[in-house]
Amino acid sequence: MNGFDASPGSTMRAAWRWSGVALAALALLGGLIIGGWQAHWWFASQDATRQYEITQNGVSNQDTLRAQITAKLAEVAGTTAQIAAYKDDPAEVAALEDQRAAIAGIVCSDAAQVNPAVPLPAQQAQWVSLNCSDGTVSPGSSLFVTGAP
Repeated sequence: MNGFDASPGSTMRAAWRWSGVALAALALLGGLIIGGWQAHWWFASQDATRQYEITQNGVSNQDTLRAQITAKLAEVAGTTAQIAAYKDDPAEVAALEDQRAAIAGIVCSDAAQVNPAVPLPAQQAQWVSLNCSDGTVSPGSSLFVTGAP
């Protein structure tokens, strides 16, 4: 009549013929969903990293680091003067040396975070190069104390 065969056998053959296409489409859709989900996490991670870098290198944070470096270097100098004043009291000298090493560690940590595009003043940069290594007090520094933070 119109050339359309609606018999059960014909319907089953057509269903099997299109089932491969349906499975492929389903697999493609699943891949797109999972890929999009993974891409979302990757983009979110990249955005968080970029926001951290912007904050870390922002003027406010950099100014705070520089101000703290200046203040802590003054504390190191003051503690060194106290060590000289208490030179006859070994227990006090040991405590002050530990304190000075901890303060110097803060300076080294802060200096490691300073954006190199705007370097520290020459005197501070020289102090850092003599006393710091990778954000900590260098073992070769006169300020280094074994076991001090």
